[in-house]
Amino acid sequence: MGDRKIEPLIPALPALIARLWQLRIVSDALQDSAYLAGAKAGWNAAQADDPNAAYARLTASRDEYLKPLALILKAKEAGS
Repeated sequence: MGDRKIEPLIPALPALIARLWQLRIVSDALQDSAYLAGAKAGWNAAQADDPNAAYARLTASRDEYLKPLALILKAKEAGS
């Protein structure tokens, strides 16, 4: 009986699969881009007069981007 709810969706599956594949390709490309940007930033920091200070500035520049992740992880731990 439950299968009848799925039957109307079957024709849309190829398009859905194609879209998910596209999203995966985009996600992979963004991750590669982020990796390369990080490698470049790390290389530049290592070439600075004070690599430790350069690294500290680099990580501090990302703090605002990492706060939401930290809040999610903290909430998850509190809920466990």
